[in-house]
Amino acid sequence: QEQINMLHRQFEQPNPLFPYRFSQLNYLLGEKQTRYLTLEIGAQERLTVESIKALQAELGVQSMQVFDWLRSGSRAQALEGIARVEQLGERIGRQFEVLNQLQLAKLQTTLSEVTQSVTRAYIAIAMLVLSLVVVLGLFTLVLQRRVLQPVEAILKAVQEIRSGNLQARVPSGYGDEIGRLAQG
Repeated sequence: QEQINMLHRQFEQPNPLFPYRFSQLNYLLGEKQTRYLTLEIGAQERLTVESIKALQAELGVQSMQVFDWLRSGSRAQALEGIARVEQLGERIGRQFEVLNQLQLAKLQTTLSEVTQSVTRAYIAIAMLVLSLVVVLGLFTLVLQRRVLQPVEAILKAVQEIRSGNLQARVPSGYGDEIGRLAQG
């Protein structure tokens, strides 16, 4: 659109630097398009950018022709030419809309993939927490049965012996340190 506006200004007040400035802008646009094509993009996106590049090149040629007609005094031809340039501008605009839709679809796909990954991560974290709770519960159960209950039984027996009941006994079912302490 900026190039088309530059061309329209030539009808009002011709500028001999127009070809240089127009070419500079055209070169910068071409550079951006070329850099875009070096990205990892899909075939349809690549085709759309190539189409924009081709239309942009055609717009450049047509614009220079319109400028030459203005410079040579062929205003009627220049007016016909500017109409063709504006049509090219509209075609370029439509191609940019297609490109925009392709990019939006790609972003939506990426967002969907990220959402799925986050969901899977939450599920994995929940499973890990659940596993830790189960392991902690099992550890507590084993600690209760293997350590705390025998030590409690030993303490009861010691209290009974201290009370004078020398017949107090503690079951010594384990061969570990607690079992030996109970046996003693």
